[in-house]
Amino acid sequence: MGESLRLRGSDSQANTPSSQAFEDLFDALEHSVLGPAGGVVALEVRAQGLLRAALRQAHHPERVDERWPDDTFELGRCGFGGTDGLQRVAKSGEDSRCRIGERSIEIEEHNRGTRAVRCSWVCHDKTISVTAATTLIGNERILSAVDSMALLRHHGDVEVGDGLMDFAVNVQGLAPPDWLTARIAAALTSLGSYPSAAADLNAREAIARRHRRSPDEVLLLSGGAEGFAMLPRLRPRLAAVVHPSFTEPEVSLREASVPIVQVMLAPPYTLDTASVPEEADLVVIGNPTNPTSVLHERSAILALRRPGRVLVVDEAFADAVPGERESVAGDTFDDIVVLRSLTKTWALAGLRCGYALGHPDVLAALTRGRAHWPVGTLQIEAIAACSEPRALEIAAAKAEAIGADRRSMAARLESLGIEICGKPQAPFLLLKIPAAEQVRSRLRADGVAVRRCDTFPGLAPGHLRVAVRPPDQVDLLIEGLQRALPRRRM
Repeated sequence: MGESLRLRGSDSQANTPSSQAFEDLFDALEHSVLGPAGGVVALEVRAQGLLRAALRQAHHPERVDERWPDDTFELGRCGFGGTDGLQRVAKSGEDSRCRIGERSIEIEEHNRGTRAVRCSWVCHDKTISVTAATTLIGNERILSAVDSMALLRHHGDVEVGDGLMDFAVNVQGLAPPDWLTARIAAALTSLGSYPSAAADLNAREAIARRHRRSPDEVLLLSGGAEGFAMLPRLRPRLAAVVHPSFTEPEVSLREASVPIVQVMLAPPYTLDTASVPEEADLVVIGNPTNPTSVLHERSAILALRRPGRVLVVDEAFADAVPGERESVAGDTFDDIVVLRSLTKTWALAGLRCGYALGHPDVLAALTRGRAHWPVGTLQIEAIAACSEPRALEIAAAKAEAIGADRRSMAARLESLGIEICGKPQAPFLLLKIPAAEQVRSRLRADGVAVRRCDTFPGLAPGHLRVAVRPPDQVDLLIEGLQRALPRRRM
């Protein structure tokens, strides 16, 4: 039969004309990916009526084999193949753009079997895009589709509400420790002055000592996420984003119209360097990765280096790994940028504190056009405080405690029959769980917030992410899951 294609997506935006979007995708994929010879396309979507209608509209009903589960939150699968002679896209292997009224389809061909497809159309004077990327693994082509930027912009903080036990956000604690709060409060008396160059240098020197680097290799950030917003300033020709992963890098690149290839890692989500296109001159990867909690080996990360390529490593959770093993933050390379966040370990999410490490020339390119005084006085003070020896000792002890809590928590979840994905090393766990959306809704009604994962490219709706918490808080999660999980059939 040749290649097969697996499409992962969702239809969660009520005002998005998903039927047309997926119809366009099917036509584009069938003819540009599988080619006129046909093949089999297996669609995995959340089972909603609009997508069923799209399938019937896009292809002859007699050629559509529908197998939808009874549970509307489970995955549905539909296979179809054929040789309809639609002339919507050019033949496979050629970059093309073909207008269809107010809609368009763009196909990008990359090496190593990777292709990108974007379908766009005008709706109420707004251009809406559906982007898909495919990677050939063996004889199966894995494809992820996202209905809109809103899905990529979904983060765990929106899951949390008053009175809910928070397992959705990966911040440790509700507030900074007393010593850090006092340090920040002491800086309040200087708010009448602009942030000083001397304070900025002091914080950069503290970070440089921590990582055994030069202060000119350090850039203070208003949260690690600011570093992602800067990536388009590197002017990449093709960016490869390794998924499943934190979605803000892709959001920033897509909003700047940077061509993107989504590199999908199959379970257990360990890095396959061969799946990254050689022509990508910007590669973004998390380590440890959110949401999979996988820690890639340092040697595999470094194997992604290529002449003319900038490698961006998101180490937002590296300080929660005992010994910060596999980190590349202490390595001085002119082609690697490391992004660090201080908001998770130190409960500073509301203050936005982070930094970048890299060659001075690359950091200068990242800051091109940046506003003056981009990091405030309180942020600078907090960054300096969290980078001093006393803080590093506290963070190291906290990383050990998180590891112990994670092992205990994973064992308790497994005792309920829940599968823990990969080999978790971060302060959160990725769960493969039946009827995940129903379980999440039931937990929320029971006072427990967990993170949905169908917004991460490369993950189907049957996953949830839970932050690692102390045993007394895990008690509440376990009790909630015992009530929320579907009862097993005897």
